[in-house]
Amino acid sequence: MNGTALLLAALALPVADVPDPRERDSWVADTAEVLTPPAENSLDRIAGDLSRDLGVEAAVVTVREVEGTPKDFATALFAEWGVGEAHADNGILVLLVVDPGRIEIEPGYGLEGILTDGWLGTMQAETMVPYLERAEFGKGLAAGLEAIDERLRRQPTEASEGTRRAPAATPAETSRLKGGLWLAGVLVVALVGGLAATAFLRRR
Repeated sequence: MNGTALLLAALALPVADVPDPRERDSWVADTAEVLTPPAENSLDRIAGDLSRDLGVEAAVVTVREVEGTPKDFATALFAEWGVGEAHADNGILVLLVVDPGRIEIEPGYGLEGILTDGWLGTMQAETMVPYLERAEFGKGLAAGLEAIDERLRRQPTEASEGTRRAPAATPAETSRLKGGLWLAGVLVVALVGGLAATAFLRRR
């Protein structure tokens, strides 16, 4: 294993080590330390408005590297935290994995009828990726969360109560990952304050 691989392995986080931001009255867990305080405050504001107005919980998480695949990590974290109101299953998890450069958005079962796979994929490509390619992580995450907020407000009752009622199932079955999008990325061989950075490159 070369030096880069060793560094990435050391930065990988298990699900249990990601702090639930709700324990400190926040919606953002920036474990990758890629968000400025104003960016984090903006995300908190958008998520807080969703919670207050629609009862929708939206958690935003950044990590540098994860154990396993980003998809499996997002699914496990969503289930571990129980994001959203239990009766409506209307939570949302937005996960940014800096390396390999991936954004995962997972809605609860009750929001799948509004935040469909097709809409999420298009929204990410058009709204979030242009910022993420330039490593403007705060702007990219905020743009995505604002788009989700706008879409949910068009169907406030459905967002609050959930559009589907899930049958009894395991957490993994009721928190299937939706809207994952791979982004082309390369590792920048430079450490700032001991932290590796990843550049998101525009796909040609």
